[in-house]
Amino acid sequence: MTRERDTQRQRVYDAERAAWASGHDGKGFFQTIPNDDLKGYVLTVLDKRSIRSRWGIRRVPRVEFTHDGARAFGDYEVRFGLNMRNEMVVCHELAHTLCPDEYAWHGPEFVGIYLFLVRLMMGDEWAKSLSDAFRRYRVKRSNAAIPDVRNVVPQPRAERIREQKKAARDEAARKIQRWLDDGVVNKATLRAIIEGKAP
Repeated sequence: MTRERDTQRQRVYDAERAAWASGHDGKGFFQTIPNDDLKGYVLTVLDKRSIRSRWGIRRVPRVEFTHDGARAFGDYEVRFGLNMRNEMVVCHELAHTLCPDEYAWHGPEFVGIYLFLVRLMMGDEWAKSLSDAFRRYRVKRSNAAIPDVRNVVPQPRAERIREQKKAARDEAARKIQRWLDDGVVNKATLRAIIEGKAP
């Protein structure tokens, strides 16, 4: 399947910079998310119920730091330059990871997802500011690539991890019990292993 031509890329960039500057006294992009928190912010976005209920459980892309610019490489890596480590740019790059491959990189469908993420993570005021800027810069938008809400919503990441750990503990307990039942190990040896006193 061939990707559509990317005809509004520069207009998207110009509009988002204008929206950001209007909310920060005319300043250009700058870092608002500390480096140590950036991966966690990406995780938070992808684990939001609004994302899980539409896109399901998403692969969490590797977060890399660069000197300038920002870029998404499919759903496996996102890169952020120094002045690009902020909420709006994260929403932009994650919109790329959520937008199906057949649509233009900055096409109307991408823009629809991008606005959805900005509203979700930054609030209605920022979404309105960005939407107004898109109108001023003649950026087309479509919600066609935003999936309908599913009947069954996957669990949040923390719950999934908790259940996986519980399942692993239960399996380990069953394995130990089998060893005891089969005489592979006795209780005294097992106790010594647990206490770190085994030979």
